[in-house]
Amino acid sequence: MSSHYTVAPGYEFSYPADPVSERIIEDVGGRSHLSGEQKKLVKYKVAKEGEDCGDLPSHILTLYLSRGWVIDTSVIEKTPIIEEVETDEGDV
Repeated sequence: MSSHYTVAPGYEFSYPADPVSERIIEDVGGRSHLSGEQKKLVKYKVAKEGEDCGDLPSHILTLYLSRGWVIDTSVIEKTPIIEEVETDEGDV
């Protein structure tokens, strides 16, 4: 299921793939505090430029939106396509 949140151009990141993994990370105070055994238990999902990332945990989504790593495509204004009009050779 896709959402209106996508990874911004030039970015790629990983995040907890499930609630159990997220809880393990939160319980130890962040990824950098994970022990070797805990690292084996945590599963990550990788999101690349242009991919849907609407399943990000809400606190991570808020942070990544503020950093510009994620785009809320529901608020992007659609730019109309302007067709090129052929003119006579003498027109400038």
